[in-house]
Amino acid sequence: MGERQPSPTQTILHLPAGSVDWAGVLTQFTLLLAAREGRAYATWASERLLRFSRKGEGIVALSDGKLLGLLLLELQDHSIEFSFPWTCEPDVMLAGEIATTAIAVGRALYPEARYLRMERQLLPGQADPVGLETAGACCRWRNRMMLELANWHDSPHIAAGYRVVPWNIRDLEAAAAVVYRANINTLDAVLYAPFFGESPAQCRKGLLSILSGTYGPLHPQATICAFHDSTLVGINLVIHEGTGLASIVELSVDPAHQRQGLGRALMMRTLQILKADHIERVELAVTQENARAVNLYASLGFLEYGEFPVCVWPLERRD
Repeated sequence: MGERQPSPTQTILHLPAGSVDWAGVLTQFTLLLAAREGRAYATWASERLLRFSRKGEGIVALSDGKLLGLLLLELQDHSIEFSFPWTCEPDVMLAGEIATTAIAVGRALYPEARYLRMERQLLPGQADPVGLETAGACCRWRNRMMLELANWHDSPHIAAGYRVVPWNIRDLEAAAAVVYRANINTLDAVLYAPFFGESPAQCRKGLLSILSGTYGPLHPQATICAFHDSTLVGINLVIHEGTGLASIVELSVDPAHQRQGLGRALMMRTLQILKADHIERVELAVTQENARAVNLYASLGFLEYGEFPVCVWPLERRD
């Protein structure tokens, strides 16, 4: 992998949203993916690509009209988000060339962007981010973890002086400050810079994106906060789409109140509520280097079932 003789007829093109050239790319993409991954997956992926092509930008590599690879990009909240980094054959050099072109196009199209990043969108057989790293990306792996609630039984223990209560929108400002302080100067703050932001005020916007349902409907009972006296010191945000599956989106405890068992207490109370609500499974994702969090979830019964990279590119600061 990585050895390739460049074709003299190879071209890397920018296809804007709604371009008539998307039709041919979609047809080739579907046929190539069906041959390798099966018709069902190819149909799902091509439908998603079709929807994206109507609103987002694309970078495609062709040789004599034959599709070699592609990468999609769009602007979301001051971040250029990449998705579908795909090559017909494993090819590190080509993946890097496509990503480099996408970076240049993205910066030209969206000069106001503060971040360049990609998450979760790697297709089967394409999970190695080395081609993206050749284009200057910093890539780190996240573990997917899941807990089956049917056989889960436990009760939360809350340290003296603390209490956990359901989420209330009036606590938004305090929650944003806690989430920001809990993540500042961490690897997650780099990987998810558009969410955590560079101040509590910017983090507040990230929280609002969750609360507004961007990633799925909030589970209002299972989303809970920890208080010390009258001060909010921890939060666990949970979404649930009515499929028997709930997702932990963000668990944060103020650094001044960590190592009191609050993260465990918040998680256990959330799991207790979800089980009473007949939720069958709970999933989450955690950065592999975050050993404390990985160990906490494992001790609660979560099992790893996959991994995915998050890639970010350095971008000059724009004030």
